[in-house]
Amino acid sequence: MKTINFEQVLSLYNDEHKKPSFWQIYISNPLSIIPTYIIAKYTNIKPNTITFFGFFLFLLSLYFYFIKYTFLAILLFQLSFIMDIVDGNIARLKNLGSKLGAYIDIMFDWLKPGILYLFTWYITDNILLLFLIIINYMAAADWRVRESLLASNKKQTSKININTKQKKPFIFMIQKKILSKINSIEVEMIIATFYLYFLNDIFLYMALIIRLKDLILTVTKSVILLRDND
Repeated sequence: MKTINFEQVLSLYNDEHKKPSFWQIYISNPLSIIPTYIIAKYTNIKPNTITFFGFFLFLLSLYFYFIKYTFLAILLFQLSFIMDIVDGNIARLKNLGSKLGAYIDIMFDWLKPGILYLFTWYITDNILLLFLIIINYMAAADWRVRESLLASNKKQTSKININTKQKKPFIFMIQKKILSKINSIEVEMIIATFYLYFLNDIFLYMALIIRLKDLILTVTKSVILLRDND
């Protein structure tokens, strides 16, 4: 068994690109440090096993939402998200990454928001959840298209030329990632942690605004990419 020390685990959190959102930076990443260390050092559990376990916890949380054990449901939902971080950490620490593992992880990442929003619509009968589902997958689809364009042109998003001297605030915020730190992760947490607990539409409106922002950002990036390729 490969020897793992605590410093190796902590080093996973020094890379900024692994911290895509405020929730992950300040809540989920810190909470995943100890589980990552224990699993990596004392067990032979594979990353894919952790991925499936996290998805099971996610489905279990929906069951407890349904039977009105809301606080327990919130805890299970948060734990499922932490497991979604731990699986990648274990893969990097033990060099166990694979194409199959990446596919399963991405598939679950795409499935979980839709399942969560559909479930929330079912138990609350709020039509705004359908708009959230549509916006969510429009943003996700545009992101995938842009990634395909970048891969085909052998470019990276950091090489997109944006002239910040033009003083266009919205474009400047795209480049500096000011807006991108509040994204789909925060939307899932707002729905699962606050909306389903308080059943107050203000949280749903917040989620819609964030996801609309994501859609505008990702479409703007795609337009910039296509413009620079002309």
